[in-house]
Amino acid sequence: MLKLIALPFLILSVTAIGQTDTSSARRWKGGTSFQAGAGLSRKLFAEVGVANVKFTTAGIHPLQKGSYFASEVYFGKRIFIAPKVGVFILGGAGGMGFGAAALYYTDFSNGRFVVRPDVGFGGGSFRLYYGYNFKFGKSGFAGFAQNIIGMNYWFNKELW
Repeated sequence: MLKLIALPFLILSVTAIGQTDTSSARRWKGGTSFQAGAGLSRKLFAEVGVANVKFTTAGIHPLQKGSYFASEVYFGKRIFIAPKVGVFILGGAGGMGFGAAALYYTDFSNGRFVVRPDVGFGGGSFRLYYGYNFKFGKSGFAGFAQNIIGMNYWFNKELW
């Protein structure tokens, strides 16, 4: 009977030892890098820009945070661009990520401001995401879709 009572306490104590303190100060590494990307909305697009990406670990789990300034270039019958500024964070066991960006879609005659929250995953030098464009203002410009799938790659050897 004593063995049956002691067994749960033994199991709980072993799992408690396996926990890592994640509240301690972390040293973030990384820096400025070239950002390239591609994606699909209503049309294919390419992305180029500059990003400030930093990474660290919490126990065995990698964490990343970053901000960027980039432009999306859409190809089709009409070429249009979308300069953007954004932030993101990635991490945890599955590399789950969240981000947000402010964009201004333009074909050089009309334009539209949008805010795009996104969710995805990634780690190291790579990020894959799904975003949704929230439109602001009244504009006749409708050359983009609200749903978008994209990916980013950062050329920074510290992230490899």
